[in-house]
Amino acid sequence: HAMGDEILLEQLFANLLDNAIRYTPAGGRIDVTVQSCPEPGRVCLAIADSGPGMPTDHRRRIQTRSSGGLRSPVPVAGFGLAIAAEIARLHRAPLDVRDNTPSGTVITISLPAADTRAR
Repeated sequence: HAMGDEILLEQLFANLLDNAIRYTPAGGRIDVTVQSCPEPGRVCLAIADSGPGMPTDHRRRIQTRSSGGLRSPVPVAGFGLAIAAEIARLHRAPLDVRDNTPSGTVITISLPAADTRAR
């Protein structure tokens, strides 16, 4: 369980998954994992795909709020990824974009874990 706005987190997940589906070729693979992060009190969501990957300069642009990420002309990630990055920022949830091996991209978000003891 993670803390955050349910609707925004659903949108974040949907945008990341849509991006992975959109850019993974037929016969490719998409893996989704949710697990405790190495950092205590955090939950990690990761989406890994076997698509073409993401250029390093585009990774930096989606992480920078003033970059105009929503208007980015880069074809491998559009509005959805920029919106997901902004939702992650609103949740103080670091978003990490890195290469997947042997091809593709892995996007990991570290969200604050919910305290489920009171439930």
